[in-house]
Amino acid sequence: MMKEKVSIIIPVYEVEKYIERCIKCIQSQSYENWEAIFVEDGSPDKSGEICDSYATLDARIKVIHKENQGVAAARNTGLANVTGDFIVFIDSDDYAHPKLLETLIALQHKEKADLVIVGYQLSYGDEMIEPISRGNIQIMDSSKAIERIIENQQFCSPWAKLYKKQLFEEIRYPEGAIYEDLMTAFEIFQKAKKIIYQDIPLYYYFQVSKSITRSEFHYGKLDEAKALQKQYEFVKKHVPELEKQALYKYIYNVFGHLMCLVKAEDDFGKEKYKEFCRIIKEDGNILLEKQQLSKKQVFRYRLMKHPFIYRMFYKITGKA
Repeated sequence: MMKEKVSIIIPVYEVEKYIERCIKCIQSQSYENWEAIFVEDGSPDKSGEICDSYATLDARIKVIHKENQGVAAARNTGLANVTGDFIVFIDSDDYAHPKLLETLIALQHKEKADLVIVGYQLSYGDEMIEPISRGNIQIMDSSKAIERIIENQQFCSPWAKLYKKQLFEEIRYPEGAIYEDLMTAFEIFQKAKKIIYQDIPLYYYFQVSKSITRSEFHYGKLDEAKALQKQYEFVKKHVPELEKQALYKYIYNVFGHLMCLVKAEDDFGKEKYKEFCRIIKEDGNILLEKQQLSKKQVFRYRLMKHPFIYRMFYKITGKA
C-alpha cells in the first residue's frame, strides 16, 4: 500500500539560531513520505537563506518567501500550497522526535481518525529524551475534544497533531490575531468525526530558558478574551451542553484582564476597561456559581461591577 504523503508547515521568522535543528529533525523522521513547506515571513535575519540552502539539497523541502504578516498568515500560505493527504505543523524554534510522523500515521491507520494528537514536553536545549507513553489511547468525538480545549487551552495548539487535509477546506487562521490557534481549533475539532489522543511526548516545545516568566501585559493579549468569546458563542450554538464551561472560561479571562486594565491611563485602555466591566456586570455571576474564587478575588469581582469604585480602590491602595 502506498504511504500517504504528509505536508509539514513551518512558519519562519527570526529563528536563525534554531532553524537548522528544526530542519534536521524533519529530515530524520523515520516516516519518509513528507514535504516540508517553510514559509519565510519576511524574516530580517538569515533564517530564509538557511532554509534555501537545505532546499537545494532535498527536493522534499520547499521554501516560500513572503512579506511579514505574522504566524497566522504564514500558516495560511502553507495551507494554500500543500500537496499531501495529511497536515502537520511544527514551529521553527521547536523540534520533534524522529518517530513523530510514524506514530501519528500509525495511530491514524489504526483508528481511521480525522485528527490525531500526541503529547509534548518542554525543552530547554537539544535533548531528545526517549518518549514513554503516559496513558492509553483515547478516542474522542468532536464534543469531547472541544471540552478538552475548554479545560486545557494548550490542547488547541496546532503542533503535535496530524490533520486530514479536508479539515482545512473552509478554515483558515485569522490573520493579525495573537491567539489565532484558540480562535480556530474548536472549528477544526467540530469538523473531525473521530479524534485520537495518546499522551506520548514526541514534540519538543522549546523554551528559551528555565527562568521564563510571563511577559508583561500588553493590549494584544486582549485577543485571548476575544478568542474565548468566539469559542463560547460557537459552543453555545453547536455544543450547548458545554455552554456553562465555555462561559466560565471566557468570563474568568475577562476578570484577569480587568486587573491589568484598571491601571490603564490612555483612552484605549480606559475604554476597554469600561467594556470589560460591563461584561463582568452582565455575566460575572457565573464566577460565583463555580465557587472557585478566593475571598480576595470575590472582593475584587464585586468592585469590578462598579467601575468607578474599582478604579478609586486601585488609585488609593495601588492594588489591582
